[in-house]
Amino acid sequence: MVFVGIFIATLLVGCSFLSEQINDSATVAGIVAVFFSLGCMAGELAYSALKRLLKSFSQTLFLAVCAVGVAASGFASTIAVLCVMIFIAGMGFLLTQSDCMMILSLKAGQNKIELVSAIMMALFNLGIFLSSSYEEIIGKLSGDSLYLPLYIGAIVLIVFAIASLILSVLRRKVEA
Repeated sequence: MVFVGIFIATLLVGCSFLSEQINDSATVAGIVAVFFSLGCMAGELAYSALKRLLKSFSQTLFLAVCAVGVAASGFASTIAVLCVMIFIAGMGFLLTQSDCMMILSLKAGQNKIELVSAIMMALFNLGIFLSSSYEEIIGKLSGDSLYLPLYIGAIVLIVFAIASLILSVLRRKVEA
């Protein structure tokens, strides 16, 4: 969750700059940011149905959706496309967060759900805290503190999705 926090915070901070590249208006930047929240709401509403459908492969898809939304935001050339990509990133983020919470709660048992939830959210918030340092380091190394952090974040999320897929396949083989 630390990495998800870093990359989502990077996207949220960057979305105002991304929208400024397309349309220099504070109102438009605000509207774009709202689409992240709308995506989060949609992800939360869709979580249980998607979890039942995807079962052990849910985390893989949710991380991939988040990665697509984060990466594609950097390629958006219109405000409409940027809004859709921010929406997808928000949806992927909330699906990933909900699934992490569910997995950790099941592993921890009823006695430790509060502790596990608190640790997960603390790790996510640590990621948000570290996101500005992440952007600054990437910016100093590459000269690009807007787009490159998004693309690196998307790559890391895809790596996590692939790792999740491998673990899901291995678990299925052990269970069979």
